[in-house]
Amino acid sequence: MPSFDFTVSIIALLSGFLALFFAFLFFNIKHGNRKANRYLALFFISVSGALTQNFLILSGHYREFPSITLQIDSIRYLMAPLFYFYVRTLADPEFRFQKWDPLHLIPFVFNIFVISKYFFIGNELQAELIRQWVYGRPRFNLDVAPRMLLFIHFCLCLYLAVQYYLKAKTRIEQSSSFGPIYVSWIRYMSLGILPTCVIWIITIPFVASGRPFHDFLVAISLMGCCMIFLTIFPLFSHPEILYLAKPLSSLKKYHSSPLSDRDMELYHHNLLEFMEKKEAYLDPDLNLAGLAEKIDVPKNHLSRIINEKER
Repeated sequence: MPSFDFTVSIIALLSGFLALFFAFLFFNIKHGNRKANRYLALFFISVSGALTQNFLILSGHYREFPSITLQIDSIRYLMAPLFYFYVRTLADPEFRFQKWDPLHLIPFVFNIFVISKYFFIGNELQAELIRQWVYGRPRFNLDVAPRMLLFIHFCLCLYLAVQYYLKAKTRIEQSSSFGPIYVSWIRYMSLGILPTCVIWIITIPFVASGRPFHDFLVAISLMGCCMIFLTIFPLFSHPEILYLAKPLSSLKKYHSSPLSDRDMELYHHNLLEFMEKKEAYLDPDLNLAGLAEKIDVPKNHLSRIINEKER
């Protein structure tokens, strides 16, 4: 195995672990747009799976673990829709799945259908299949179809995500205290995703003509690693992200208070306005229930707002 391939495989492995760390981090962040945080976490899980497969191939370990290498291949097909849903949820916090949104799973399901026939053919044949895909020409034209569909779908989702981002950039920045961080993550991830699309465009005629896929796999792996390392930058500029990535006791105690970010900001504004105009803080008999009644806010909502906004 060439030393350069080994170096790239190690970088891909480290990037895969970083992606899993980001996924764990975003799953546990309870501030900002929580639904978007979950989509971003799932996106990084899919990125981690793709980088792990690239590590197995470039390091040559696919010979020892051919079945795992094949089975995690479909994870990369989830990256595009997850990134799209992440941006769309940031642009519209009230976003709900539409009846046509499950169509984004077609490339994922199609790839499983195509490669499933190789799951039970034996390790040696599986390893030979992977070697032929990376260093030679695919045995069947049908093996090329899922990857062509992946490219088309990825470009479509990226285009839609960019459209939502450009239209709602200001709204995303002002949605919560995490708004500027969301924008920076989209920007940094795009720096890694856009070059990958360019590489795929260059790859299509070469792979279709029978050229090995190895060199392009190395380039795509490096772009994926670049995206992961660029995503680290907001952690250095906003280290409070690490502190906020722990469950808030107020959320456990007041789990019956399903406040959206927009409603929370509105109620918080009403609370501050009432306290300033009425000087209610001078009333020694004013309790939580009385304050909630005066500003027309449910008690459990007000309790959560005080715990989160005034701590």
